Amino acid sequence: MSLYAVQDNVGNYWDFDNRGFHSPQNNARRNTTFNLALADAIVQMNGGHVVELVEAPEKIVVSEAEAKMLTGAKTATYPAEYITRHSCLKQGSEDRLMRAYVNGWTVAKPKRWNVKVPHADCSWYQKRADGKIDTIWVKGLSSQFGGYPDGVEFTLAEIEHYDLQDCERVEVTDDEQ
Repeated sequence: MSLYAVQDNVGNYWDFDNRGFHSPQNNARRNTTFNLALADAIVQMNGGHVVELVEAPEKIVVSEAEAKMLTGAKTATYPAEYITRHSCLKQGSEDRLMRAYVNGWTVAKPKRWNVKVPHADCSWYQKRADGKIDTIWVKGLSSQFGGYPDGVEFTLAEIEHYDLQDCERVEVTDDEQ
């Protein structure tokens, strides 16, 4: 459903309550209508033109690599060709990336996981600053109470990289981060 306003050539909007053109600072609710026929009739009788108000489209969620590619497309001489050339690796991604280029994009946050050491009730894997993994033991931590240590989340790619696919893992939600 669209929302319409009537604007004159000076930039004032029709006030549907007071029946006249007024500055845009007036109450916006009185300056709009869902009835296109009414807006057209006001234009016929009082001049001006109909303005259709539309919501901004939602931003497309893309990966970090796709965001980097789209940023490159913004500076390319032929952005559509740039996107086509760089999206050919994924079937069906060109349309989505074109929409992201036009409507805007947001980068998806990767899911993160706490990863439990197998056969150890209170031990968890953690990433060290040097990129290696280590284990930590958390006193009083028991899986039956749902407690997890801070700062040991892994992305799915990291779980695969460190060969931890067979370990028990718990997804970290936004509430826990």
